[in-house]
Amino acid sequence: MSLAQLHHTSSGPGLAAVSPGVPPGIRKAAEHLFGYVPPRGTPPHPTPAEVDRLPTAYALTALEDGSLLLSHTAPVAAGGPAGLTAHTHAVHLPHGAALPDDALPVFCWGAPQWARTTPEGGVPKPVAAFTPARELSRSALTQFAATRTPWLADFFAAIRTLVADPASPPLVVVERDPVAVARWLALAATALPPSEAHRLTFTTYTRVPAHGHRISGMLPEDYAALDDPGRYRVLDCSAAPPPPRPVPDLWARLCARVWLAGAPGL
Repeated sequence: MSLAQLHHTSSGPGLAAVSPGVPPGIRKAAEHLFGYVPPRGTPPHPTPAEVDRLPTAYALTALEDGSLLLSHTAPVAAGGPAGLTAHTHAVHLPHGAALPDDALPVFCWGAPQWARTTPEGGVPKPVAAFTPARELSRSALTQFAATRTPWLADFFAAIRTLVADPASPPLVVVERDPVAVARWLALAATALPPSEAHRLTFTTYTRVPAHGHRISGMLPEDYAALDDPGRYRVLDCSAAPPPPRPVPDLWARLCARVWLAGAPGL
């Protein structure tokens, strides 16, 4: 059985390919959601080498009907009136549905099944499941956690607040590499109950947090130019480590210690 898919190319009129059975309302919502704005400082007409260095936006977005869109948006070519073309490949998960094998959405980041071109004939190629990314393996995450020791407990405290209070401010994670944001998200997903981890919305890269994502990854230069940063809870890992201070949340402190001990199975 293939997942319900959508393809969108920014240089085209809208959705370029959609699996049969995707409701019209979902198609319309997706057209408004899919888009890509390159980081500040990107040349108006980047070279192919510059395009290859631009970040990919990987996101889980909640729709009004309770369903989810898991999407992979990547800049793929220079040229055209806008100077840059981006391609989005997404899968639609109806309300209550999960990925095959109950895979957590973030662990499908970097999977080879994410397409960067529109399928020939406008018909999506079948995708039955996603291959987990090696960059998010348990050993890779343990090594990553050790490099982010000063921020770990604060991060898990923020995650607990996001889950416990839907009205709390969204979390912005500032990193120089969006891959690091994906690793933060994987740390959170491992610590949370599966039911919460499946629906924790996010994007690994954005210029402006939007679409109700509970966690948004931003580059330092984009965060520095953000209007009204006080609307968000911020974890800035591009700056100097914060001075040691007690974190009242016992669960958050425990999660941090478990990862630093290299025992996330606990």
